[in-house]
This record gives sequence, structure tokens and C-alpha cells, in this order.
Amino acid sequence: MYKTLNIPTELLQQYRFDKIDIEMIAVAIIVKSLHENSTLYLDNLSIQDFGKLICVSYYKAKKLLEAAKQSNFFIFNEKKNSLYAKPFKSKVIITRGKHGQYQSAEDFVRKIDIQAEHTAYVDGKEKIISVSLRKVVVILRRTLLENAIGAEERERVKSRKAVSCNPDTKPIPMRSLAKSFGMSKSSASRYIKGMVDDKEVSKSEMVTECVIPNLNDTTTQEYLNRPYHRRFIAWCNPKTGHWSGWTNLGCRYAITNSKVKDSFQHVIYNHKKRLSSVVNNNNPLAYLDNFNA
Repeated sequence: MYKTLNIPTELLQQYRFDKIDIEMIAVAIIVKSLHENSTLYLDNLSIQDFGKLICVSYYKAKKLLEAAKQSNFFIFNEKKNSLYAKPFKSKVIITRGKHGQYQSAEDFVRKIDIQAEHTAYVDGKEKIISVSLRKVVVILRRTLLENAIGAEERERVKSRKAVSCNPDTKPIPMRSLAKSFGMSKSSASRYIKGMVDDKEVSKSEMVTECVIPNLNDTTTQEYLNRPYHRRFIAWCNPKTGHWSGWTNLGCRYAITNSKVKDSFQHVIYNHKKRLSSVVNNNNPLAYLDNFNA
């Protein structure tokens, strides 16, 4: 059993460098998956039971529960002793159209399927009992990477350059991917390997570019013993015996799983009815048909 939630990518990018904030977003997602009213009542919920809900240890659950009470993603009601997970959607009303006839709150989101670890039947209906915090965090980290990988393709479509003589995407350095999801290059490489193994993303061989056609002996000796993954490498042509300097541009990545690609969507939350392109100046309240006033 799973539940689908809309998670704005801008929200993840804003808090990607803080591990606690990412975990708070994951806890908020779990609370929304467990309860329709997005509220977790703590009166009859011990720290051990809370740990079972999110599949973590006692001390981890205690730390997260105290952090949630102070987090911006929750509202802690002392009187009711409850935690309310705030909505993720944007509240900024954007006005569009030549005459401002379109008004809406919108986000670019990733539709995430939250898989249940344990379920139970209550009143004949299947209900989620627990969700793994670690798995939700992995999904959020992968979302950041997949969003960075799919950004170039979206830009090509936006600029009407989807059909090109050179369909290959630009290589992305690992340091850029690491920065996009707020962790180290080794962590980015590990996540990329997992996505490649799960056939969500394809990865090409390392793309290099010659920057020094003829490399002198001093520079050759300096870079000769350096590992291949460094940005600049010295390479010897086996036919001519000449040394040249090459820079690593990174690998080419592409989202190959259509389900993952389609999960990134532009969502308009309060777009009730799209108005006609013909503007009626006689009705000043016509824009109210476009959202829930």
C-alpha cells in the first residue's frame, strides 16, 4: 500500500544542506501518510511507539520528536499535545495573462509514492501503520538528483530546442550533482549508482576534453601519478608517444524510467476554471472564476 504526495522541489532545494531539515520534511511526509488530518496526537503515543511509526531507534525517535516540536514544518499544540504537519504547497498567488486574468498558487513538484512498511485493516479498510524514515529520506535525496538531471531536458523543451542535431545532453560534473542535493561527491556517486542499478537513470562513460595538445615533461610528471578521477589528467598517445592534457567534464545522465520522469509535474493548486483568452472588461470580478476565493 502507498500514498502519493506532492513535494515541491524548491522546498527540497532550500533545505538540502541541513540533514535535520530533510529529516523533518520526511517526518512530515510520514505524518501526512498516516493521518488524513496531518495531525499526530502524542497523549497515548510513547517515544518507543513513535519510533515504530517511522522505523527508527528509541534515541533517534526522541531526538526527532523534540526537533519536530521546534521545526518550521510542524505546529505543536501544547494544549492538545499534538503535532500538525504544515502543507508543503506554496501560498504565493501568481498573476498571469496579458490583463492579469489568471491567478493561481502553483509549484513544480515531484509526486512521491510513500510505501508502507506495515499495514492493518481498520473497519474493513487497509491503513498504513508505519513508514520507514530512511527510505523516505532516500527518495527525497534521489528527487534532488533527478531534478538536477532532468533540468536540462526541461530547458530544451521550454526553449523549443527538443529536436536537435546533437541530442546528447551536456556532461554534468559530480561536484555539481553533489551540490544539487547537499552532500559530498562520494554520497552523490553512491546515490547515482543506486539509481542506475534500479534503472531509473542512465550514466555514460566519463567525457573528457583536450585542453593542452602538447604537454611538457614537468607538467606530465606532476599529473602522471594522479588518480583518473581528478579534473585534469595527463594522457600519452600510444601511437605517437606524445603527452597531452585532458580535463574531465563529467558523465552524461538521463532519466530513463518514464514513471520517474512523469512524476515531475507543474501543479496549480487552486486553478478551478481556466478563463477564455477573450477579456471581458465589463466584469471586474471575472478573475474569481479562476480560483477558490
